[in-house]
Amino acid sequence: MNTDFFPTLVKACNLKISTNHQTDGANMLPHWKNPSATGSARDLHWHYPLDSPHFLGGVSSGAIRSGNWKLIEFFETGKFELFNLQQDLGESKDVAENYPLVVQSLSSRLQQWRHQVGARTASGLKMSRSGSAILEDAFSEGLVSDRWFFQKYWAVENGELVRTEFEKPNARIFIKKPEYKDVVVKFDFQFRGAGDIRFLTGTPGKYNVVVHIHRNRFFIQTAADQSVPFFPAIHGMCKANFKENQWYTMTVEIVGDEVIAHVDRDLFVIGQHPIIDRDRNYFAFQVDKTGVALDNVQLLQAQRQKQWEYQRSGYVARQERRTPVRIEAKERYEMLKMNVHDKLYRTDEKYRSLVHALDSQKLKQHELYPEVFSTIKQVLKPIDAYRRELQENDQGYKDIQQQINKAKQALKDYVLSKNPQLTELKTSAYEAEFEKTRLKVAADAEYQRLERHLGELERQLEEEYPKLYITNSQILAEQKKARLELKTDPQFMALIKVTGDLARSELDYRHATNPELKELWKELFQ
Repeated sequence: MNTDFFPTLVKACNLKISTNHQTDGANMLPHWKNPSATGSARDLHWHYPLDSPHFLGGVSSGAIRSGNWKLIEFFETGKFELFNLQQDLGESKDVAENYPLVVQSLSSRLQQWRHQVGARTASGLKMSRSGSAILEDAFSEGLVSDRWFFQKYWAVENGELVRTEFEKPNARIFIKKPEYKDVVVKFDFQFRGAGDIRFLTGTPGKYNVVVHIHRNRFFIQTAADQSVPFFPAIHGMCKANFKENQWYTMTVEIVGDEVIAHVDRDLFVIGQHPIIDRDRNYFAFQVDKTGVALDNVQLLQAQRQKQWEYQRSGYVARQERRTPVRIEAKERYEMLKMNVHDKLYRTDEKYRSLVHALDSQKLKQHELYPEVFSTIKQVLKPIDAYRRELQENDQGYKDIQQQINKAKQALKDYVLSKNPQLTELKTSAYEAEFEKTRLKVAADAEYQRLERHLGELERQLEEEYPKLYITNSQILAEQKKARLELKTDPQFMALIKVTGDLARSELDYRHATNPELKELWKELFQ
């Protein structure tokens, strides 16, 4: 078999390969040296994963031959066929029902082989047919797409996109300026210490479809859009058991107002929401902490298959029949509250009226008492405008900023001087390798001198323009102080009582329509 060439030539040339290299095939050098020698018996394996329908035809399947037995596994149906090649070389008579122990043994060995060589099996397409590629990246050396935006938290290593060792909660990597709508997205993923992988899509200024992958479950979430408005919602939740250091392939199909994400024929979640039917321009991955690898990322144009109209209800019914995934009561409450709120707002006029009344009351609160009811974003907006004004009109501010930029560049130049090879690296490795070098030289006297100089300039800027440096905690503290001072103001107290009454009416309405939500609320808050 052609997979034997690599291990045979490695042995013939006495080469060393990486200890973590996954090698298929067997060393045939003894047989090359002595063709008449009888080789030891071994299993033969086939791996043929295909999308359905595939333009070449064929069926997505795998197979193993051991002696005179050949077992074929059909990935989409989970069915097995067994043939005795000594008696049936043409594979015309399936004898799987007659030899269940042989099927079990060969199936187990086929799975072990796939795990050993890293053979990955993508779930076949269910809703759509894929078309031309918008992006395909296997992260091969020298061929990594330049559309990824790399920071030190992500790098390409050994042909994989990996989350590096540098700590940052929920670090992201995204594609620059993608444009897409109806698509098939595929990616291989492997947990190596992290616990939460998210695939994110977005429309201009807003998120859209997000696929959450945890060790024990995965689900789809659609985002908010206040311009309609739409509210966030959870669509399905599928129990899973994603093991450490094992590859899986996630397939996400988005067509019109529908999405289905699946790992195989049983592990899937499906959702439908009007917010999905949008043009998208954001494509990203997010991981909660270090310890994840991604590979074989594909973004393909797609169109709906005709048979989906007849198959959709079956997937919806299977999802609804699932035993709910066990999660903490608080998380269950928040998810259910989110879904009830979204559905009621889209379908119930009375509930919409309650929401609008509460929103109007909150707007009134902000207008009358902005010092208490402004959001962080609202407080920072005039500060951002002030910063832009300084950048345009204040020469002193511009001079210090220029000095700060020069000081930052001096630090960068010092790091590069200690490792000139950094300038030769591709962008897929540069940021992470630069940070490794920076940490190595951070104790150098010259580096520390440059860093102190930068710190002095930044402190000077803060001292001369303190309004630019208000923190979130300071904003919240000021709002808390203002609220306490207003406790003796009758108008203020009457206002927040009306707001509280409206919020209670909205809560009671949700609870009246969903008893489970009410019981969870009692469990958590009473």
